[in-house]
Amino acid sequence: MRLIISEKRIWSFVIIFFLFKIIYFIYYKTSIAGTVFGGGNDADYYHRYALGLYSVAVNFWPIFLRFLNEMGYYDRNILTIITFILSITILPFLFYKMVKIQTDEIKPVMAASFLLVIFYRTAELKTFNTNIYCFFYRYPSC
Repeated sequence: MRLIISEKRIWSFVIIFFLFKIIYFIYYKTSIAGTVFGGGNDADYYHRYALGLYSVAVNFWPIFLRFLNEMGYYDRNILTIITFILSITILPFLFYKMVKIQTDEIKPVMAASFLLVIFYRTAELKTFNTNIYCFFYRYPSC
């Protein structure tokens, strides 16, 4: 039995999940205080190091965050919003570019790759933890 799903149906799922993620993100940032993941994560360490509460850096990321803080550009909420926007816009497009083998566009593959990346929850969890370094550079070990 062959399963046939139209491209329009896949794009409708993409739009539904896209809107759901945006609504959930707004709800999470406005209604839930603190962290719901237990605390003690790398994001808290990076944030405290950026603010100058810790003096030992374990890698380059906290040094970069402290540099941003000293220049007046560090804001944890802004970094969270930037990471969230990247995870629902540029990340699906880059994934499609890696999946596509031919130079021709394959519309159902494009729609399905956007759906897969937007539906994938890890980018969302990493966004809320603001653990950007772990997500981009040490992903398998996090």
